[in-house]
Amino acid sequence: EMALWKDKSRRIIDHAGGIGTESIYLLEKGYCLDCTNEIDPYFSKIAEERAKQGGFRLNIAHYNWLEYHKHFRKKSFDAGINVGSNHGYFSTAEELGEALDNLCWVLSPGGVYVADTRNTEYIWHEREKILGGNFRYSANYVYCENGVVGIPVRISDGTYDMEYTDVTTGKKAHICNLGLTLGLQKDLEKRFEKVFLFSDFKPGYDSRADFFQFVCACRVQKTAVPVK
Repeated sequence: EMALWKDKSRRIIDHAGGIGTESIYLLEKGYCLDCTNEIDPYFSKIAEERAKQGGFRLNIAHYNWLEYHKHFRKKSFDAGINVGSNHGYFSTAEELGEALDNLCWVLSPGGVYVADTRNTEYIWHEREKILGGNFRYSANYVYCENGVVGIPVRISDGTYDMEYTDVTTGKKAHICNLGLTLGLQKDLEKRFEKVFLFSDFKPGYDSRADFFQFVCACRVQKTAVPVK
């Protein structure tokens, strides 16, 4: 919330709305949330129902980041949030770069982009211990808490697979991720005027963190997204 500079008139997009947790929070705090984007209709339905229970209405879109330039006007939003370690869900680093270009496309000059990623440096360096069953995770943060347990089950040089288990139902899901921590920071620094790094919401780099957060300040728009 501090990254939005307490200016509640700023037009905000939640790029990965999920079940609506961050979007609903911002509405509860009085922010001007223009759009909640969630490509999965199952998640967006839950988000819509949760918002309705709280007396709010979400403006939900189902757009692929790679195609934002087809659906949004340039400089449509003053701020964008993208939490949930979503940047690793692309097939290649080039595809991620194209997505970031589109995310920049919709931000106005001086806009703010808030993003995050897992601590993949730890995953690479401690792969043998992790695959042996010793995965360090504090469960202190909103991503999984204690209801869902996530552990890496495959770790290669460029990607890793997370297995998520619902503690209540026992259901499992697997997601392949790009390894991003420092690479994502460099990609963001190419596109934004300033990038501030946080470790589990504390300023600076801490190798023991579960997650890293980035608060990015948008320069005068230079990114030209080609219309395909």
